[in-house]
Formats: sequence, structure tokens, C-alpha cells
Amino acid sequence: MYYNTDFEKVVNVCGLSSPEITREEALFDLDYYMFLLISSCASFNLFYHSSSDNRKLIDSYYKNAKRKISSFKRSFPTLTFLDIIQKIPRDIKDLHSVLVYRDSDKEKWGMFTSPLIPFYSKNYCSDELLAEVNAKDIEDNSILEKNIFYKVPIKGLKETKYRLLKVLKAENSVQTFFDETVQQDFVRSDYDGYSLSDIKKTFTTSDSDYWILPDCRFQIDDFNKIMDSLCVQARNSHNKKVIFIDSRFNYGGSPYRYIELLFSLFGLDFSVVEEEVRRRLDNLEVDGKVLISKPIIKNKLLNINEKQGKLRDFWLDLDKKIKKDAFIWLSEPERELSWEYNPQLLENTFFSGLIVVAISNESMSFGELIFDYIRDVLGYKNIILVGEKSKGAVSYGNINTFYLPNSKIRLCLSSAIDYDKYKKDFYENYVECRGFIPSYWATNSTEYVETLKIILNEYK
Repeated sequence: MYYNTDFEKVVNVCGLSSPEITREEALFDLDYYMFLLISSCASFNLFYHSSSDNRKLIDSYYKNAKRKISSFKRSFPTLTFLDIIQKIPRDIKDLHSVLVYRDSDKEKWGMFTSPLIPFYSKNYCSDELLAEVNAKDIEDNSILEKNIFYKVPIKGLKETKYRLLKVLKAENSVQTFFDETVQQDFVRSDYDGYSLSDIKKTFTTSDSDYWILPDCRFQIDDFNKIMDSLCVQARNSHNKKVIFIDSRFNYGGSPYRYIELLFSLFGLDFSVVEEEVRRRLDNLEVDGKVLISKPIIKNKLLNINEKQGKLRDFWLDLDKKIKKDAFIWLSEPERELSWEYNPQLLENTFFSGLIVVAISNESMSFGELIFDYIRDVLGYKNIILVGEKSKGAVSYGNINTFYLPNSKIRLCLSSAIDYDKYKKDFYENYVECRGFIPSYWATNSTEYVETLKIILNEYK
């Protein structure tokens, strides 16, 4: 499907995107793009395991893109090409997979799926208005729908007030709704009123600690330096009454370093996790369920040096076994880990205080999953969520980066399903592209700080 022998000549080299692209170059990039899409574990199922109607739909998207590109007589802007091909995987619910155009002046991202973004009424709402628009309560694990008004309780005030909430597939800073019942300006959350350093200083007290977790956007040395410092701090936080974990702007990172931080807080032996990680590396075992295809093998071999002999031999062996347009799945051996879903794990924990995880619509991957990991996987129930609905990028991972040869558009594709047999269905059906719902809502920095003050005073 979409395979072309000329794809073997493509070398994945990075670089700035070309400002313009010829029609012939774009048509080649389109076909190569379609071939690479099948290397994504999220889109693989859409191509191979969905109904014939869905496959026909994808093929219609492809043919429509080809018609649009063919309509250009000569060259046309590469950003136009990005807009055309971005629409092909519109039914693939994977927020990790993206297209990126980058030149010397700007960077533009093309999302595979448009996540639902929360917009809030600019003003607090009266009970009469809430009743007039039939505003609905938001329950835990709610699936928020686009055409419904929801009421969001803001508890970080002298008295609880409400904002209206609508979720939309839009990026505008202001959305105004006009209909027979309501005329309101709706805006996105705004946390710019207080600096992170000021908030950290306010909530680092004798009773509480405030942790700001680094994420995948940090250089690895800086990431590890901050995590080392936080782990030391955690080992000295056993008597704290409240731990605030600020994950509002966290895109995810190294889960094992975050787990090490939690083990340090709870007084658990992290060496059991390190031994399991070493065993997996020694046995070349995968995490989750991983799609292996020719482009993925090629990508891996470009990034493995000669000193990594065992790992390189592993991928070279797969390269020999897999045909140019064939695919296989690798799955991690099913085993019960001693620290996951173990009710005895925290019986003698050093820490018994409240954990407050702060999330926003920018929180994604393990930046949002850390709440669920603490509460359900480790089994620590004295934990609450503060902020707003998180992004909902939880089911996929293990990103491979490719470049379309002519346009130099970067293509980031998930190759692994983050498999948890206890939570897989919940993540796919309730969280992916929807996010986690907080217990305490805060739509701006003032509401956020005041809410944290209320929580801290309650638990002192």
C-alpha cells in the first residue's frame, strides 16, 4: 500500500523546511508521507484493521490531496502543502503524532487530530443564567461534548462561583457565542498573572513543598540535574502535610525518573525498578506494544552507533527479516511488577500527607498520567487534581522522527501503544483526546493561587 521502491533512496536528514515546493516534489512527498503513516501504530489500525468504509474514507482523503496538489502548475508554498496533507489523518486520535514546518523565521505544527480545548465565560455566571442555558455538572471521567454548556465551580474564592465552559476544536483566544439564550465572551485559561518562581516560593513552607517537574523539552543533562535535586528534596519531605506537583505545562518526559521521585517521597526501594529496567535493556524487551516496519528500522539504525553492538545487531536482524512493505508487532512479555497494583506497597510508606497535582490543557503524556499513576498504579488515594481539563495524550508513545525529503517537513509518529491491561480501555475511551477532569477548577492564575491557599489551610 503506497509503497514505492524510490522510498529506499530517502535519507532521513534534518534541516529547515523549504519555503516552496514543486508539484512533482509534493506528489512524491505525499506518497512517502502515506507510506510513513502506516508506520504509526495509531494510524496502522485505521489502514489495516478498520472497516472497508474507513479505508475508503482515508483513500478519499489521499485522492483529494493528490488532486489539490496536481492543480498547481509549478511551485507553491510548502505551508500550503502542510495544510493539505495535515487533513489526511484527521480521524487518527493520537496527540503525540504531528507534522512540523520550520524555517528560519517560524515554526508551524499540524496536529493529526484537533483536541477539544476548554473555553470559559469571561465573567462569573448567575444561577439564572446557568439554568437558562441548562448548564450541566461535570462528573469525574465525564466525556465533554462540543455542543453543551457546562458549569465549572471555582472554589478558590470567598464563595464558590461558576463559569460556563464549552469545549471546541479552535485556537482563537476569544470565542463569542450568540444564540437565543446566551451572549457571552469565552476565553482560554490564563496563568500568566504569577510567575512560577513566585508560586513556588509561596507554597514552599514548613508544611508543604512545591515541585515543578521538567519535561521532554529540557536538555537531558538539565532534566537529570533537576530530577536529582527533586529526589533529594523528596527524601526530606516525608513529614510535609501537602506536596504540590505543578504539571500544568508538562509535556511528559522520562517516566522512570518521575517514578524515582515518587519512590523517594514514599520511602520505597527504587533499586527494584532499576533492576527491571536493566533486565529489559539487556534482553532488548520493548515497553508496551510496538509496531516495527521498514521505515522505523531505518530510522533506528540511523541513530544507533557502532558501540551499541547488541542493540544494532537486534535492528539489523529485524531489517533482514522484514520485507520492504511488511510489518510486525513486538509486545513486552506479560508479567506482574512488584510495585504496580500492589495493595501492600504503601502499607509502611514514609509519607501520609496530601498530594495535589496541578494540570492544565497543556498537560500531556506522563505530565497528566502522573496523577493516575500515583492514585491507581501505586495505590495512593490521598491525592487531588487542581486546574483544568488536561490534554488527553496518554495512549501512544515511542516517537520516531522522519523528514519528507523535498519539503523537509518533520513528521513525528508514535510507534508504541502504552499498554496497561488494567487501564487500556479507560485511557482509549475516556482520556485520549479528552483529558483528566480536576476536582478543583482554576481558570486563571489568581483562582489557582487562591485555591492552593484554601487547600493548604485545610490540611495544615
